[in-house]
Amino acid sequence: MGAFVAWWAALLLPFAVATGTFVLLRPAHAIGLWLFSGPLLAGIIAGLLGGGVPALTPDRVVGASLVAFATVLLLARRTVGLDRIEWVWILFGFISLLSLMRAGASPSLPGVTGPTGGVKSDIVFLILAYGLPACGYFAARRLAADGDSARTVLRWLACTGALLALAGIVQSITGTSAFASERYAATTDQRAVGTMSSPAEFGLILCATTVAALMTAVDGRGAWRLLGVGAAALGLIAIVLSRTRAAWLGALIAVGVVYWALPRMRAAVIGGFMAMALLIAAIAPFVIDLDQLAKRATEKEPIYNRIALGVTAINGIASNPVLGVGFGRWSFMAHKKEYIASAFGVPGYWALYGVGVPHSEPLHILWLVGFVGLVPWLLAWIWAMRSARTAARSHSPFVRTWGVVALAQGAVFLFTALTLDSGLLYFASLQVWVCFGVLAGLIEQIPGGGHA
Repeated sequence: MGAFVAWWAALLLPFAVATGTFVLLRPAHAIGLWLFSGPLLAGIIAGLLGGGVPALTPDRVVGASLVAFATVLLLARRTVGLDRIEWVWILFGFISLLSLMRAGASPSLPGVTGPTGGVKSDIVFLILAYGLPACGYFAARRLAADGDSARTVLRWLACTGALLALAGIVQSITGTSAFASERYAATTDQRAVGTMSSPAEFGLILCATTVAALMTAVDGRGAWRLLGVGAAALGLIAIVLSRTRAAWLGALIAVGVVYWALPRMRAAVIGGFMAMALLIAAIAPFVIDLDQLAKRATEKEPIYNRIALGVTAINGIASNPVLGVGFGRWSFMAHKKEYIASAFGVPGYWALYGVGVPHSEPLHILWLVGFVGLVPWLLAWIWAMRSARTAARSHSPFVRTWGVVALAQGAVFLFTALTLDSGLLYFASLQVWVCFGVLAGLIEQIPGGGHA
C-alpha cells in the first residue's frame, strides 16, 4: 500500500503536465475524461489506498486544468463573459461563506467515519457540492460550444454509462468488492453500486447516461448507434439492480422526457422501452433476488426516517429562516437534536437514526443558508431548465439532441433532490451541470439560439 502511495505521488506532477497539454489540445475530450474518470476511478483509487480518496484524483486534476484554461480565456477576452447562471452561482457561494462565518465551523462528531469538523471540512464540502457543478458549467460553456465538441462529450457520457453499468451488474451478481473499498461502496443486500459511493448516485448517473446513450444512437451511425443501444440496455438493467426507488422512478421520468420531446420517435421509444422491459423480465429470475427486490420496494422504515428528518429540518429552518442554521458539511447532524419534532404519527426519535442530512436538497439548502441562499440556487435551476426545455424543441437537430439530454438529466436530478440530499452526489451534480454548460454554449453559437 505504501508503495502505491509513493508511486501515486511520483506520477502526479507528470500527469498534471500531460493533463494540461491534453486540455489545451483537446478540451472537449478533456471534459469527457473529467466526467468519465470521476465515477469510474475515484472508488477504485480509494480501495487501492485503503481509505479515503486523495485530494488530487485524476478527475480533479483534469477538472482544475479545464477551469484554469477557461478562466484564462475569459480574462483574455477570448470567450463569452459570465452569464446570469454563473453570477447566481457566485452569489450562492458568497452567501454560503457568510453563513459559515456567522455560525462558525462545524464541530467534530464522535462515531462518524473519517475526519469531521473544522473550517477546512466545510470549505471542501462547499467546493465539491456546489463549486464543482458551477465550475463544470463554466468550463463546458466555453470549451465545448460547437457541434463536434458537444458530440464528443455526448459519446463520452454514453461510454461512461456503459462501463459503470457493467461494473454494477458484475458487482451485484458476483458480490465482488474489487471496484471500491467498503467505505465508499454500500453493498447492502448486493445492491448495485459499481464504482460509486451509493446505489442512489449510481442510479442517478445511469438515468442520465442512459438518455445520453439513447441520443447517441439517434445522432450516430454504425458502431456509435450500436454502442448507444447497448449502453442504454445495460443502463436499464443496472438501474433495476440498484434496488433504489428514486432510480426506478427517475428512469421513468427520463423516458417520459424523451417521449415528450421527440414526437417522431414516440413509437420507437415505446417499442424500445417495452423490448428492454421484456429483456429485464426474462433475465430477472436468474440475476435478481425477487424476494429482496420486493422487500426493498415495500420497506417502511426509510419512509419514517425521512418524515422525521424532514419535520426536524423544517423546525430548524423556521427558527433560522434568513441565513439558515449555518453552512457546514456536518451542520445538520451537529444541530438536529435541538430541533427534533414529531408529525403524522411518526415519533421524532426516527430522526436520530441514519445519515446526518434531511434527505431533501431544498430542505438541506434552507438549513445551510436559509431563504437568502435558496433564491440563487432556485434561479440557477429555473433558468437552466427553461433553456433546456426550449432547446428540446429547437429547429436545430443537435441543439434539440442536447436539449433532450439536459432536460432529462435535470428533471431526474430535481426529482431525486426532493428525496435525497443531491448536493452530496458530487459526480451526478457535476454531470448535469456540464450538460447545461454544453447546451448554453451551443445555443450561443447559433443565430437566434437555434429556436423555432
